[in-house]
Amino acid sequence: MDNWASNMLDTIWRGQQPANGKNVSEERLLGIVTSTVPLTISIGGVPVCKNLYINPAILLESDQPDKIRLFFSEARKLFSKCPEMAPGPVELLTFLEQYHEASVIRVGDMVSVVKAGAEFYIQEKVVKVS
Repeated sequence: MDNWASNMLDTIWRGQQPANGKNVSEERLLGIVTSTVPLTISIGGVPVCKNLYINPAILLESDQPDKIRLFFSEARKLFSKCPEMAPGPVELLTFLEQYHEASVIRVGDMVSVVKAGAEFYIQEKVVKVS
């Protein structure tokens, strides 16, 4: 897919920003993750794949969820057989697995985004609760 329009808009936005980064307005937006490798989000139907910033922890194994699930499963088995090797209670593994599932982004997830100038800062995964 040719993204000449997106590239042109990016160039225009970049040209309008002061070199020192000051006086840049910020917008808070919602985006949908359309790809994790390479990271791409869609904001209002427009794909954004450049000038993206993210906490790397929320991308950890985002493209291979079965790999991290296998890790937790194997760790649970090992610590059940050899409790002295466990870094803490087995419930800690359950908590960490649930935390990972809840916070790591996957394709289709909604994310909170701050747009500052031509840069997009993905803050976190968000879910609608009501």
